[in-house]
Amino acid sequence: EVVEEVEVVEERDADLSAVLCEFDAVIEDFSSPRNNRHFRYDEHLRCLKRRSSTSISDSSFSDSETKLGDTKELEDFIADLDRTLESM
Repeated sequence: EVVEEVEVVEERDADLSAVLCEFDAVIEDFSSPRNNRHFRYDEHLRCLKRRSSTSISDSSFSDSETKLGDTKELEDFIADLDRTLESM
């Protein structure tokens, strides 16, 4: 049991070290001139934006249903805010 816990802690330490090394590499890369950077952040960002817009359009809700829900939530929030301000 103790051995398993030690293994879990060591695995987490290794994962954290890997993430921190990657973070340091990105920070160092951003510190260098743009034409000397090792990573292509603009391509990565475009890819993520495409993926997120695709997942939004694949939603099972239609645009009109989503807008109605958003409007109703906003109206409820404003009404609640008005009541709170009146009670002050």
